[in-house]
Amino acid sequence: MSKEIKTNLTRNYYTENRIKFYDEGFINALAANAVETTRSQPAGIPEGKEAAVRYIEKGPSGVAEESGVSYESILTNPTENNSMAENASEVRFYSLINDNREITISTGEVTLAENLKPGTLSEPSTLGNGDYDIVFSDGNKLLYDYKLTLNNSGSYIFVISESGNSYTVTELSGAVPECFAESSFVRFIQTVENAPSMDIYIDGIAVINGIAYNEVSAFIGIPQGVHRITVAAAATSIVYADESFNFTQYSVNNLFITLNGKSGYRLILLTEENACIKV
Repeated sequence: MSKEIKTNLTRNYYTENRIKFYDEGFINALAANAVETTRSQPAGIPEGKEAAVRYIEKGPSGVAEESGVSYESILTNPTENNSMAENASEVRFYSLINDNREITISTGEVTLAENLKPGTLSEPSTLGNGDYDIVFSDGNKLLYDYKLTLNNSGSYIFVISESGNSYTVTELSGAVPECFAESSFVRFIQTVENAPSMDIYIDGIAVINGIAYNEVSAFIGIPQGVHRITVAAAATSIVYADESFNFTQYSVNNLFITLNGKSGYRLILLTEENACIKV
């Protein structure tokens, strides 16, 4: 089971004609609140609506090959589909495999995703409550056998990535955060085994201290627009990755720290457009 890193930044806004807007205090809060690895309340998440990645697990051995692939994917909001049956869940799959291999995901004799390319989100499938063996394979080669138990209806994205000679499957789930006009959310997932602890900066402001393998952050609320994301070795000035991303209004974003081939790191952004709850 993964550890969950929580943040405690304060959301600041003002009200005009019953519409709430962020003010400059929101950015000031980022500067004043570097995030430790144990906090009581995630950034921008109202009490009782906490949302974070739930599990990251290590899979069987595989081969990591050199690759310079970098990509960004845009998702649609699964919560907008109200036709989901009671006691059933919507599941989708996303691949962060380091090369251009296409993978297949199945359970029993049912194929959930076929020929899934890196950087591609699968079409949704519906599964009822129960226990499942979710098999990730590359042709006839087993990459990972993920044990899944579904007890309540919900929406899930399962992300497979390579880390050294093994595979990692990350389950993205949880409550959808609330957001205001001109705002978005981002959380960070560290998928690299044996990597040192890392600090994360947004526009030069430290927001997470010491994220490690098998750890994920809660959502951090940020204003919409382009933000510079920097990942450095914890408590040092050694930069591992430094990229800018555009975070659109009302979007929910997942930023993965992954291997860039056999050495080095890269950031991959997975965005759900119009996914947060507008208040």
